[in-house]
Amino acid sequence: MPYQATVYRILIASPSDVTSERKTIPDVISAWNATHSEDHNVVLLPVMWETHSTPEMGDRPQAILNKQLVASCDLLVGAFWTRIGTHTGVSESGTVEEIEEIRKAGKPVLLYFSSQPVVLDSVDTEQYERLKNFKEKCQKEGLVEKYDSISELREKLMRHLTHVVKEIHGEPLFQTTQVDESLRSLNSMKGQLQSLITQTAFDWSTEKNSEPMNIDEGKYILKNLASDLINMRVYL
Repeated sequence: MPYQATVYRILIASPSDVTSERKTIPDVISAWNATHSEDHNVVLLPVMWETHSTPEMGDRPQAILNKQLVASCDLLVGAFWTRIGTHTGVSESGTVEEIEEIRKAGKPVLLYFSSQPVVLDSVDTEQYERLKNFKEKCQKEGLVEKYDSISELREKLMRHLTHVVKEIHGEPLFQTTQVDESLRSLNSMKGQLQSLITQTAFDWSTEKNSEPMNIDEGKYILKNLASDLINMRVYL
């Protein structure tokens, strides 16, 4: 049956080192829509510069993105790991400038900081120090979340999206029964499991075909998969 819904645009903001998160966050938004959209009469639309920006000249690149994307978004989900990004001439990075623009407009900002292991030789110390300073600043000005694995990010973001939708849109039109909620949660978990398997297969294929070959990267992918599956089992 058709139903009317309000569309809220979610800007996905992050530096270049959280590629898995940039694939995962839209998947979580899609799972939220499948589970909760009809109850709340809300559709959440992920917005990313890769899919929503248009070539344009005449201003700073980030200023153009602010005009094309940021201004029309209703909330922001940001993820960080070891990098903060390149200074825009106005802010610490494009990601930080997007966060500042959304905050100035009085719109919700959900920030997540990864504590997943990292190969030390791959860390840019200057980037990491700037990120630490930014994180400390955010912690003084509000609440941020950390996550130890992609599955933990999925679980937290799903809950947080429901909370934010209630804040900006109101309670759902009707309360679901316990059985309904259990079925919806199961369907959500099935979607997350499918996403996890797809992401792991992609990461494995990418690493297998990369040069030079590094067995440690393969071990790291399998270790993350095991951790995510254990977290899912605990959640169930």
